[in-house]
Amino acid sequence: FNPFNPNETFISSFKDGLLEFNEFEPTILYDQNNSGLESLVLPNNPDFVGIRISASEFDANGLLWLMNSRVDRALKSYNPSTGSWQGYSFSDLIENPLSDEVGFFDMEIDRNGTKWIGSYSNGLIAYNENIPNEPLRNMNAADQNIQPFTRFTALAIDDRNQLWIGTTFGLRVLFNTTGFYSDPTPSLSQIIILEDGIPKELLEGQIITDIKVDGSNNKWIGTVDSGIFYFSSDGQNTIYHFTTESSPLPSNTINDISIDSNNGIVYIATTRGLLAFNAGGSEPQESLEEAFVYPNPVRPEYDLLGSNNLNDINKGIKVSGLTENVNIKITDVEGNLVAEAQSRINFRSSSNNYNFAIDGGTAIWNGKNMVNQVVASGVYLILISDIDSFETKVLKVMIVR
Repeated sequence: FNPFNPNETFISSFKDGLLEFNEFEPTILYDQNNSGLESLVLPNNPDFVGIRISASEFDANGLLWLMNSRVDRALKSYNPSTGSWQGYSFSDLIENPLSDEVGFFDMEIDRNGTKWIGSYSNGLIAYNENIPNEPLRNMNAADQNIQPFTRFTALAIDDRNQLWIGTTFGLRVLFNTTGFYSDPTPSLSQIIILEDGIPKELLEGQIITDIKVDGSNNKWIGTVDSGIFYFSSDGQNTIYHFTTESSPLPSNTINDISIDSNNGIVYIATTRGLLAFNAGGSEPQESLEEAFVYPNPVRPEYDLLGSNNLNDINKGIKVSGLTENVNIKITDVEGNLVAEAQSRINFRSSSNNYNFAIDGGTAIWNGKNMVNQVVASGVYLILISDIDSFETKVLKVMIVR
């Protein structure tokens, strides 16, 4: 989907090129005859046509970047506004594109404009056309003490511009994407957690199929046979682990994950069907102008929560439309502090949430005060302050017990 034109969609194919849709109607098929796309060339069959388009991503300037497998200029860019194409050679890395690289799994573009590409045979590839001397680099599995023949299958850039990498042998993170080109020996890191007091590598040996980052900077990670995991932003806490045994998930093989940033609904594609899960949270907004509280009023029959488990998004009082870094105070009409939370400190997966937590653009309150008692009937003020811009907003919510 084109983020700058919601009516425009591009669908890539394994053999026939790139199909453009406008307002859900197919309008043009880009191939080797009408675009910068190329077909692979089989020496014994010159008439063969195979335009293999795999990973694709829009950048911040509205350019569509995509991988054109098994050709010399494997990276392509397309400007939908001008109709212009550009190709970028990978010959310094992939000498024979027909035999040295079967294809590419995923692509992510970071804040610096670097295109990160997960490949089948050449590890993690980075390309930045703005780096004058060495725009193309890669990191092989062997260089990173990862099992031989590891495929780099899934990539995700998080809110800290860190690259989360799924492979056929587990999870890795490139923490310093900004310094990648200036570092002669960049390295990928494991996430080490404590399990029953014993250090352990997170998702060790798992075949990872997809990674998505939500509005809270938490990570959804799909696997080939262990279902789907939902981790805190640093990977230290497992918020959810869904399998066919513990949830309505139709299969433990996850093909794809997509998140609706407006409402936090996670769509999970498996080999046996699609599942939607309301995880809560949302993408932060640019301003507090549209911030609102719901339900309002809170009627007696509504279940606030009754506990400190803020992960049940179907309960509790929600404040949505928040910016990225806010402090929220809830007071009664006399000005007594009832609850308080701050972005990046009081999130749902943290032990610091204490009755009130913020996940991205949404906060959830279980209706309890600072001494852990459910508040009485009345009107409560929600005082929101953006810590970075100093923008403020005041909301009111009525609770009827």
